[in-house]
Amino acid sequence: MKYRNVLHIDDDQDDLEIFSTTIEEFKTKINCISLNCAATALKKLVSRELLPEVIFVDLNMPGMNGFEFLSEIKKRPDLDIPVVVLSTCSQPDTINSVKKLGADGYLTKPSSMQQFAKLLTPYFI
Repeated sequence: MKYRNVLHIDDDQDDLEIFSTTIEEFKTKINCISLNCAATALKKLVSRELLPEVIFVDLNMPGMNGFEFLSEIKKRPDLDIPVVVLSTCSQPDTINSVKKLGADGYLTKPSSMQQFAKLLTPYFI
């Protein structure tokens, strides 16, 4: 699926910038909202202030982490939005855990922007 409206949740400012810079390189128009707090994101989704087509979320964040966010959003059938986990962790147990929680995808953060673009291409081009 080719998404045009994206929500990206990550507490690391560098990772937020790398994500937005990477999708800006694609030749298509993509509206990306970046938030550094999963709890804030959940509130904005519940209130319908945000209506993304897909959500990319980090796992390791202070406060509400990505596991908790994923668990909460998947409890709400009115928020039927694909959630893709984007994490530095590549442990099979972690990947299996988020898939059991209902993640629609799992991407391990790569070390280069070129590799990142390759990972994100199926979602946007």
